[in-house]
Amino acid sequence: ATPLLYALLPRRTLAAWPQLEGALSANRRRLFSPFDLHATLLHLLSYPHPPRLPDWSTAAIPLRAKSILQPLPRDRECEDAGIPASICPCLQHASTDT
Repeated sequence: ATPLLYALLPRRTLAAWPQLEGALSANRRRLFSPFDLHATLLHLLSYPHPPRLPDWSTAAIPLRAKSILQPLPRDRECEDAGIPASICPCLQHASTDT
């Protein structure tokens, strides 16, 4: 089973930035990683400006963290999110379907 994340933003915030609700709604069933959650928390601190993300270019796994306050690609795969294949929920789900 994949972990659950539940986000509740104040109505005042959603009224001020309606694009937040659209992005969060679009990302409801899209793949994101703990690195994306980290990017999102940084984004909350700087919103509406993009977050200043750490330089992960030297990481063992290529990381391209994205804030879930912006729409994530529909076709995002574990490799794109920096999730190792050994724990990829997409591959685990696919292997149980066969």
